[in-house]
Amino acid sequence: MSTLSTGGLVFVATDEVQMQSEDLYVSPDQVRVKYVFNNQTDHDVTSLVAFPLPDITGSGDFMVSIPTEESENIFGFATSFDGKPVDAMLHQYVFATNLDYTDYLVGLGVPLEPFGQKTLTAIDALPLETKIEMQKLGLVVPMTYSAPGLIRAMVAEGSPIDSNAKIVAGTRIAVVGGAEIEADAARRWPDAVFIPTDSSDEALDALKADEADVYVDATDTINVRIDALAGEFLPIWDVYDEKTDYTPVWTLKSTYSWQAVFPAGKTAEVEHSYKPSVGGTVAVTFLGEAYDGYDPATEYKQKYCTDEDFVDTVRKTLPNPDEPYGAPYTESWLSYIWSTGGNWSGAIGTFRLTIDKGRPENLVSFCWDGEVTKTSPTTFEMEAKDWWPPYGRELEVLILNRNDPEPAAG
Repeated sequence: MSTLSTGGLVFVATDEVQMQSEDLYVSPDQVRVKYVFNNQTDHDVTSLVAFPLPDITGSGDFMVSIPTEESENIFGFATSFDGKPVDAMLHQYVFATNLDYTDYLVGLGVPLEPFGQKTLTAIDALPLETKIEMQKLGLVVPMTYSAPGLIRAMVAEGSPIDSNAKIVAGTRIAVVGGAEIEADAARRWPDAVFIPTDSSDEALDALKADEADVYVDATDTINVRIDALAGEFLPIWDVYDEKTDYTPVWTLKSTYSWQAVFPAGKTAEVEHSYKPSVGGTVAVTFLGEAYDGYDPATEYKQKYCTDEDFVDTVRKTLPNPDEPYGAPYTESWLSYIWSTGGNWSGAIGTFRLTIDKGRPENLVSFCWDGEVTKTSPTTFEMEAKDWWPPYGRELEVLILNRNDPEPAAG
């Protein structure tokens, strides 16, 4: 249960409603959870109920796994109360360096999701001063890269300027693309002479008439005309190939809430389902040696309880024992927040957990204090009575996805 407070949702405990049972199913494709609550009082209990979703943090080094294409309900979250759909409210907050910047991004017109083209486009449209300010606040990081297809240049056949030549003082540049492109070019070549033009034809005419030395274009026009102009003009691919994007690195916190009425002395069923955000790598990483103070084997053992049998099973698949990243698997990581189950009255009467690894040939590892029963080629089930979520530990699941064998030749 929760109450709305300044800065977001604050979870509080209740001694009136008990979680009689929780049935949790976790797989890479879907998370489903079914609760049975018991109102232990002689009066109806009306409360705000909240369901937290995993935090999503942007990164300049890693791709963020987005469960769905929906702009707001990216997890495809759905819930029901006693079999009837619930219109839950989505609460989202943005944090960087432990500070709330939700209102700041809203004021800039930037989406709160730290991923996707819509967010990148909104940031790209901001003034450079604002981007630098966002960088100082820890919201974005600058990523500079070569983008030869972004802005191209052309010179007349026989020109002394080529892709290796420098733009020297006095070089006349016909620019197509507007004031922003002209200003950007002026920063790059402060000693050049710029001739703004309204079209590629006008810029090419300036080259023909020897009124310009280089034609620079930020539109797609130059790309589609290169072949047609061959023999008269030459493209310069590398003269203007650097671009800086400001990549989001803030954390998005998302929680759904709704008002629920628990009838006096009765039970009520609540069901949720959503598509998880699945992280991962292109290779197995925990077999490598420790480096720079980081030991992947120790981290995975603490987080996913990878025991010796699990590690040995993976090692046996290595084509070369000296190459620890050669195992024929990729990693998938799933997280589930189960600690809020301790906010109800007493322990959870019956807790059932089913983990589905997806395919029979995959491997799975997770932490569980008790018996684990394999119930199918892909599922594992656990059950506990009068269960409390482990203190300081959420559910973390590691799945090793077996690579499909390469087809035989011939």
